Amino acid sequence: MKDFSSFKSQEKGRENINFSGDPFETFSKLSQTYEGKSAEDIMKVIIAEAEKSRRAGTLSDKDIDNFAS
Repeated sequence: MKDFSSFKSQEKGRENINFSGDPFETFSKLSQTYEGKSAEDIMKVIIAEAEKSRRAGTLSDKDIDNFAS
């Protein structure tokens, strides 16, 4: 993936996961939620979360650059 704009947002079927709890529990829920999904499906969820965070003002260009690195 070269850039975020090459993917479309897709929130349908996305499950809400609480990222503020126990890291093991969070990872376990994430792995169950996305088991069997393609890399493209997972990337769509990441893009949707990035767009949501950008709108909320909690994700900066620097954060995106760090993620891409």
